[in-house]
Formats: sequence, C-alpha cells, structure tokens
Amino acid sequence: WNGFMDAFGGSSSGATSDQIVSSYSNGTLALHNIACDRLSNDDKKSCNIEETHRWNAHTMFGCPSEVWTCSFLRGNENVVMSGADDCSLKIWDIRRTQRPTHK
Repeated sequence: WNGFMDAFGGSSSGATSDQIVSSYSNGTLALHNIACDRLSNDDKKSCNIEETHRWNAHTMFGCPSEVWTCSFLRGNENVVMSGADDCSLKIWDIRRTQRPTHK
C-alpha cells in the first residue's frame, strides 16, 4: 500500500507499478497489480488495476469464512497476513498459496 501511495507522489520516471492485496466475503484473498503512467507534464496519472492471483484462504466447518482484513507484512513484499470469521490469523507466502505458512 505504501508503494501504491508513492505512485501518486510524482515519480520522476513517470511510470510506476505495485501490488495490493484484497479480501472477500467468500473466503478468498486476491493480489492485484497496479500500474500507473504519467499522462502529460501536468502531474496527472492513469492507473490500471489487474487481478493477478486469487486463492481460498479461510474456511470454517468446510464452508467459506468471510475475510475481514489483509495486509502485506511491512518490509516483505512476499508475505501477506489475513484474518477472518474463522477466528484465525494466517500468514501467507504469496509465492506458494496452497497453504498458509503459519496459522
């Protein structure tokens, strides 16, 4: 998220790219790429958001459990934390999302 906010801070190169993570009521998490390009010399930018990966993250009694929160771990772009109605906090390595690294 901090990197995404930097995309609006006036990068001298004019083009930036970053990721965000989002949570859903159907128990899934998703990664999205955000790419921004400077439109002209007047500091306006155009941004495109594209979902790149989605995985089942939380279940309770075999049913999807609503995911209420998720965030990248500060300082590690490959680790995501998530919390849901199943009363668990899970830590994910986004390079291997078949199962959490910690629950």
